[in-house]
Amino acid sequence: MKTDGMVKSCLEIYSACSGAAPLQLQAEIYSGPAVPMGFLTLPERRRRKIMKETWNVLDPDEYVKHNPFMGYTNMKIEKISPECSEISMKITHGVTNLMGMVHGGMLYALADVVTGLTARADGRKYVTQSAHINFIRNVSEGTVYAKGILIRRGRSITIVRSEVTDEKGNLLADVTVDMFCLGE
Repeated sequence: MKTDGMVKSCLEIYSACSGAAPLQLQAEIYSGPAVPMGFLTLPERRRRKIMKETWNVLDPDEYVKHNPFMGYTNMKIEKISPECSEISMKITHGVTNLMGMVHGGMLYALADVVTGLTARADGRKYVTQSAHINFIRNVSEGTVYAKGILIRRGRSITIVRSEVTDEKGNLLADVTVDMFCLGE
């Protein structure tokens, strides 16, 4: 592989280290369109309706089925609505930190999932734009709960607040998330 002083692309570097041909690697990375999504213009992305969903986002079983992260972390949807959604998660060894407490990233993940659930309950698609979290306390066993409460739903930004609590209702984390609307 000759570079003539040019920086190698990530694909070239990977293929040089792994022995995989760049086209084989590209096929593994991009299972959709032939052109990487980052190179498509916004109108082209909309035209292709890349995020078109044919399932009911208000059905808890369907939502978990289409969200592998929730299944992997054993998150369970308790309630879905455009104003307030709720989820729970049984604490297992896989979600704890070195001290045996729920990992802070998992507390944030609970808040992020429930705020996204609340935002998406209006039928539009959202991504997290920004978040602010205050960790209050922690637990090492039992079940943790997260509630997503709608603060404001705008045309492009929706603000959802989350409270993550333990079984006794003690506040573990207080989170405010700004969700950016990608559209229908």
